[in-house]
Amino acid sequence: MDQLIDNFSLDNLNKHRSTMFAGKLSYLNKAHIDIKGKTPLGKQHLAAKAKEAVHKQLGSNVAKRFSAEYVGRVLQLNKDRIDVVQDLPLVCPYFFVKPDFNAKEAIDMRAKLRHKKIDVENTLDKSIDALEGVNAGAFHEKAVVNALGSLSQSEGFQGAALMTPLRYALTACKVCCPLQNRDEAR
Repeated sequence: MDQLIDNFSLDNLNKHRSTMFAGKLSYLNKAHIDIKGKTPLGKQHLAAKAKEAVHKQLGSNVAKRFSAEYVGRVLQLNKDRIDVVQDLPLVCPYFFVKPDFNAKEAIDMRAKLRHKKIDVENTLDKSIDALEGVNAGAFHEKAVVNALGSLSQSEGFQGAALMTPLRYALTACKVCCPLQNRDEAR
């Protein structure tokens, strides 16, 4: 302690308020989430903070329907898309509430699908049929990918012709975590 006192000098202090570059702050927040998310206790703490954010942003009726464990899995799935834990319900509300198909983004997305002549209802019906064919005991990512892959081949769907209507139906958003990872949170 004496050494610290001896080395202390007012020469390097200034009268200006300290500031931090926003990009650096974002980086530090993401690093904090990443580091905390590596330990069980850290994951619990982050999940509790995220659940508080769900309560604050979406209301207590929504928050009480989901366990901290579920919210924590959603957080882990989306940690690369958020700067602060409190942003979770804003970045991916579709994990907590039904999609808002009347939102501008959803309406624009639907119009784009129509413009590309993608039959959303038919695609969704065929997707549901394909997924209902998966044995309930074997319903995991690989089985879903295989079922949708078979559907894509049999119907001649090309990339977005299958995944975009699914994204629309599940999220009503253009941007979300990869659809194949959504079942990790459920």
